[in-house]
Amino acid sequence: ITNDKPYEALDLKLRITTFTSNGSVFAVKDDPYIEPKNIPSKGSSYFYASFSDPDKNITRYEVKILSAKGQY
Repeated sequence: ITNDKPYEALDLKLRITTFTSNGSVFAVKDDPYIEPKNIPSKGSSYFYASFSDPDKNITRYEVKILSAKGQY
């Protein structure tokens, strides 16, 4: 995740939704691991989310930023 704003992004909240090949929602994670949680101006962060999928049903995923606070 890249912050291209001129201020720090604080308390970032993400949602990762996974889908099957027919477009059905397989699983949703609202609490992925984010490091660092606060992203400095022009900085970046990474996230990690794991899903149990032994039958390999997940064919795509979607990441949405739900919220972030900004501060100069």
